[in-house]
Amino acid sequence: MNHHDILDHLPAANVGSAERVITTTVGGLLLAAAVRRGSVVAGIAGGLLVARGLTGYCPAYEAWSHRGSNDGEALSSAHDEENDDVGIASEDSFPASDPPSFNPGRA
Repeated sequence: MNHHDILDHLPAANVGSAERVITTTVGGLLLAAAVRRGSVVAGIAGGLLVARGLTGYCPAYEAWSHRGSNDGEALSSAHDEENDDVGIASEDSFPASDPPSFNPGRA
């Protein structure tokens, strides 16, 4: 198996270049601190940050983008429902010829 086959199976990058550099640097520093102090949790966090920076892929960004696209589909279908005959007539009649009444508090 050559390296092109491996690259074809990786997910598409969804992290920008500057963010990748920063994430890799912070992850490396966190890994170094974890080794020095013997912290397993910091080591795992540092390793995940380094992997995110090197691959350019963030599963949280992927989940967030899918969440946003589902909301967009729901909004567009709700918008389509508003474009029925009643919705169109309501839009055409706005603003009404008579302004809403206003009572300043005097009787």
